[in-house]
Amino acid sequence: MSKRILHVRRRSMSFLLACTIVWAALQLLPAFVSAQTVAEISLSGTHSSPGGIASTRIYFYQGTEPISIGGFDFLIGYDPQVLTLQGADPGGGIQNCGWEYFTYRTSVNDNCTDSCPPALLRLVGFADINNGSPHPACFTPPDGSTLAYLTFEVSPSTDPHAYVPLSFYWRDCGDNVVASASGDSLFFASSVYPWYDTLPLPTPNALPSLNGAPETCITAHGRIAMRGIDYHDGVVVVYPTITVRGDLNLNGISNEIADLVIFWNYYYLGMSAFNLPNWREQVAQTDVNGDEVTLTFRDLVFLYRIIVGDTLPVPKNVATSVNATFIQDTATATVTVSSNGMLAGALLHFEGLIEPTMNWPAQPGWAAFWPDSARNMTIGIWLGPSRDCCGTGTMLTYTGKGKLIQADAADWFDSDVKTNIIVAGATPTYGDIDGSGRINIADVMYLINYIFREGSYPIDPYHGDMDCDGSCNIGDAVYLLNYIFASGPAPCGVVK
Repeated sequence: MSKRILHVRRRSMSFLLACTIVWAALQLLPAFVSAQTVAEISLSGTHSSPGGIASTRIYFYQGTEPISIGGFDFLIGYDPQVLTLQGADPGGGIQNCGWEYFTYRTSVNDNCTDSCPPALLRLVGFADINNGSPHPACFTPPDGSTLAYLTFEVSPSTDPHAYVPLSFYWRDCGDNVVASASGDSLFFASSVYPWYDTLPLPTPNALPSLNGAPETCITAHGRIAMRGIDYHDGVVVVYPTITVRGDLNLNGISNEIADLVIFWNYYYLGMSAFNLPNWREQVAQTDVNGDEVTLTFRDLVFLYRIIVGDTLPVPKNVATSVNATFIQDTATATVTVSSNGMLAGALLHFEGLIEPTMNWPAQPGWAAFWPDSARNMTIGIWLGPSRDCCGTGTMLTYTGKGKLIQADAADWFDSDVKTNIIVAGATPTYGDIDGSGRINIADVMYLINYIFREGSYPIDPYHGDMDCDGSCNIGDAVYLLNYIFASGPAPCGVVK
């Protein structure tokens, strides 16, 4: 975070008065900084049925005053009579950056009263543990990325219309804090938003609390402590167990074109697409592929495949995974895709308003894009025509200005498709693998992770082929290291 320096000229004021003004300005500095939001930490809402699995995520969003972060310590409360933690895994946001440490543990909340969560989940992550290993490729996860995945089992005896909160909780001042990458600043909660409201909770006066940290936590830590993190609680909505899936309009007939239209509209209209009085049952019907997770893009594609006759409405256990990289070139105004499988559908979110033209076949598949001027966003869905299309190539061209910020995809076998996004600039720079605009050790780490994780990292091979031999391999990593540290030859396409 930038520091503001007050320059004082000794003309009409005395040196003592100048020092007094500087001292007063420094006293106001924490209050000024605390008004900035450096990040938002958000627990996603999720849905399940009694006895099912509820999967949720912890998202990271950059704030109005972005920072590089070096670690976090989160404490989340939940009801163990309803939810049993099955596991917590690091999200793509910190995995792709190469963070070196992530752990979790559960505990009983001994000081619990009627208004507090009886069980607690602690999540701790560090970017760099200084153990001699290479430093992380990046300290700050990409905006909108996932810090952690949480999986719970819902008790079979749960009320099928229950709302089960997942709430950030403060037992002491060390809970729910984020450290800067340099370690010289500690960020506390600015605001805490409950899952049921868009207005923040009042700042508490004491601990423990569901409302955030009291002011005494800030003053106790001195000048390095400041507010700056907005926390958003989550919820598990429990729906009735269903034996028939895909009947979104609740007319007694599953997997109709009308059901697909309702599901399709959800991605543009949100929850208002489910407009019946028993909308919970509508949402429960969206678990078309039977993985106990509702409202996923994989469910939409599975429903589409049933309707076009590509698959039977019988959920299958699929253990395979597919990687798909979406590359947006802002110079040529194109989005290309590189995937090791044939995709049956894609969901794209652009920041900005664009008008796309599909290059991939849209008939007899479906394709539509909705510009949302209120949120300055363009949302698009593409559903493929057949199993022999499409996996690699130029997906679309567009006019206007927009940045691809989210991409979900599904294939023809209901596999777990892991997506990555690369936004390329006007002139591709060999060696700038992470798209930062600079060539440094972070690019070497990206390349190494790509090679040894078999392409699961976000990388444009066009930028990773250092020696122009047509492939990305360990030789390219050595080539790039020599260029950076030993004045070796420049990567092809780079003028040294």
